[in-house]
Amino acid sequence: MATRAKESAGGHLRMVVGGFHMRSQPESSINAVIDRLEALGVQGVAPCHCTGDTARQLFKHRYGVHCPIQQIPAVRNLYPRLPTPDLCTSRYESW
Repeated sequence: MATRAKESAGGHLRMVVGGFHMRSQPESSINAVIDRLEALGVQGVAPCHCTGDTARQLFKHRYGVHCPIQQIPAVRNLYPRLPTPDLCTSRYESW
């Protein structure tokens, strides 16, 4: 999905926000997804609760301050120019 979003956004993907639904995935699979997002040039991620605790911690370890995992208002503080995200759908917009 991130690859397609990047293409739709004209080749630049600043942040991926949402639930990654990785609760039952092994760390190796989660790290592979994070590797791919980094290779795509994703600058930040905001994994929601349904991502799973292990995955959220791995994202936080790799993305640091560019991975707000507390609440969605933290995303607004990091990236104030973002449009209000529609967190219940797979909707991508270019910023």
